[in-house]
Amino acid sequence: MPPRRVNTERLPAHGFVIAVGEDTIANMRARVEQCRRLAATITDQRAAGILRQMADEGEQDIKRLLAEQESRRLQPVARGDEE
Repeated sequence: MPPRRVNTERLPAHGFVIAVGEDTIANMRARVEQCRRLAATITDQRAAGILRQMADEGEQDIKRLLAEQESRRLQPVARGDEE
């Protein structure tokens, strides 16, 4: 059974923080490249299109995750002892 896809857009509304390490991003990039290489070598054009779409979506996910991390990194931390 394939892993369940999590709707990450809903998680911040519930106060969850998604931390993605460098290893995870590197793995995601490797999967994107793997999809592109396979799409370039197979003869089934429908399957190749699906693989290219998967690669595009993976790149979008990587960009979104990195942007979210950068945004959180730049936000000031609220401190309860300051008045």
